[in-house]
Amino acid sequence: INTAAMALGLSACYILGTLWFMISTGTPLWASLVSCVFPFLIGDVLKIIAGALLVKKLRPALH
Repeated sequence: INTAAMALGLSACYILGTLWFMISTGTPLWASLVSCVFPFLIGDVLKIIAGALLVKKLRPALH
């Protein structure tokens, strides 16, 4: 469930940031996605995976 929460949070950031970019620059959706989302997807997915693995390892130590 932690991975889903991280993905949902990231999606919210992408949606709001892309909408703001589109409004403030007048850039269409596809160009905004190419500029604001696609370049960061791989890194963000890797960070979510790393976070999920860390939570799995650290949770027993915190309880």
